[in-house]
Amino acid sequence: NDTNEIVAAAAAYSLAKLGLTNTAPGLLAKLKTRLQSTNTSPEELERQSSAVMRDVRSDFNRGPAYQLLDPDHLEMRIGIRVPARAKQMASMRLPPRPFNMPTHDYTLADALIEALGDLGYTPATDELFKLRGTDYDAEATRALSKLAPERLTGELLATAKDKQIDGYVRERAMVTLGIISATNHVLDLIPLLDDTTPIVYERTLPGPEWRVCDRAAETIAILLGWKNGRLPMYIRPEQREETMNRVRDWAKQAQ
Repeated sequence: NDTNEIVAAAAAYSLAKLGLTNTAPGLLAKLKTRLQSTNTSPEELERQSSAVMRDVRSDFNRGPAYQLLDPDHLEMRIGIRVPARAKQMASMRLPPRPFNMPTHDYTLADALIEALGDLGYTPATDELFKLRGTDYDAEATRALSKLAPERLTGELLATAKDKQIDGYVRERAMVTLGIISATNHVLDLIPLLDDTTPIVYERTLPGPEWRVCDRAAETIAILLGWKNGRLPMYIRPEQREETMNRVRDWAKQAQ
């Protein structure tokens, strides 16, 4: 309840780190209140963050003493402001990026969502599902992968398979399946290898257009451990064809 949002976020993080499950109902109530209130302005958040970082960095040159003030390296979250350009790009229809970069500044809401997931507080599930598709999509998805993995996977698969849904949205669902490592549902993606629905981006990429079947093949390859989870912005046509052929051969044996 500290008036400094960064201090409050560190407290929520610490409660989860300590495994204090009896605090979860209060954290959920705090999240609901926080989501209904007006967001802290970027200028105020910068001021609050700077006030905390001055204390943390005051012992920077004192060796181990510095680690005592920030043992979990929260500085890497609270001390970095997300550029306006990155926030703008998050709303654009762009190909998956190699790294999941933050799309907004770290706030109390982020810490509360993460804490509820780490504490395994399943009563928060419905509230977190409401945050899918919002600015807190990535944070809510990570928490839900711990609280309700089957429900989350089921919704993602339903989206990926629905031909009435925009191909870009279906691609995002498949990318998320790879991120949460939904390996027990890899067979469910096999029918999508024949789906030639185009995936339309705001910016034209070199080479042939991406289709649902191409992203399905890439996702299957990731879930099978053939590729790491990093998604390059560009994959040469011959590499895409090689992946598709290998996945099709695997699918024939798996079915």
